[in-house]
Amino acid sequence: MHQNEQLEKLYRNHWDDISNALENQNKKYAMPFLIKVPEAINNPTAYKIMIFGQETLGWYDHRTLEEWIAIGMPEYEKFYLERNFYEGYSKSSFWKKFRYFERELSNAVLDKGKSPVFIWNNISKIGKSKNLGSGIFDDIRKIERENFSVISQELQIIKPDLCIFMTGPNRDHDIRFHFPEIKISQFGNGYPIREMAQLELCGFNGIRLYHPSYYGKFTKKYQNDAMQSLKEMM
Repeated sequence: MHQNEQLEKLYRNHWDDISNALENQNKKYAMPFLIKVPEAINNPTAYKIMIFGQETLGWYDHRTLEEWIAIGMPEYEKFYLERNFYEGYSKSSFWKKFRYFERELSNAVLDKGKSPVFIWNNISKIGKSKNLGSGIFDDIRKIERENFSVISQELQIIKPDLCIFMTGPNRDHDIRFHFPEIKISQFGNGYPIREMAQLELCGFNGIRLYHPSYYGKFTKKYQNDAMQSLKEMM
């Protein structure tokens, strides 16, 4: 079974539960974040890198849960894989850093004779409606954890070679929820664990960084040092 078929099956297996749990919520939430992988993921030389953000700032808020299970993955494909981005995309601090890592790591992967494949994900699958600002509602987080805990299974399906969590230390509890056995430790590059952490879990290695909107800390030196650490992990 193709990875996208496995992902769709995963989402559908949870859909009744998450739909029923959200049905009576008065909070204005974004549609659940359903991902889709490109065909290049099955290239024998593919080197898969998954980059996590925190959550979407609005995500097809005008849709309904009933229709979303059928169109959520195609809309991800249209937005991310086919690069039909929103107006102002180029100003986003997250996407600026995403493209930096994509560009630099692509060169490093190609130098090793591999083919880079990047997958975008979020550590929280259900954000707020766009007009309500960033972050997630605590009760929606609870609902997601109880009814739509799919991230660890996504990684089992996709099997990334490297993960980058640009989620910040305050979201480590979300990472630990999805990966209870994960080891979050300090690099040997002089950064405190809160600023930059190495992640080790059976099946993937990675790094946890500040969220790029933390301008005072996500400096050029910081991103370059993170890049050097990532290259050493490859």
